[in-house]
Amino acid sequence: MYTNHMEFIEWARKYDTGSVDMRSRAKHVKFYTNIEDAIAGKDIIYTDSILDKAKEDLCYLLDMQL
Repeated sequence: MYTNHMEFIEWARKYDTGSVDMRSRAKHVKFYTNIEDAIAGKDIIYTDSILDKAKEDLCYLLDMQL
């Protein structure tokens, strides 16, 4: 349990400054920007990998398992 707690604390320290390659603020901002663009009707080219990543992010945000 201690190890899990320390791993969480380490991740939490990096959340605000982390890249889009990890669960971070930057990744969530990018995710929501894509949603806002889609709602606004902007032309976005979605590849399978982008859609898969969006699905993973959405499941994470909804705290679900794939």
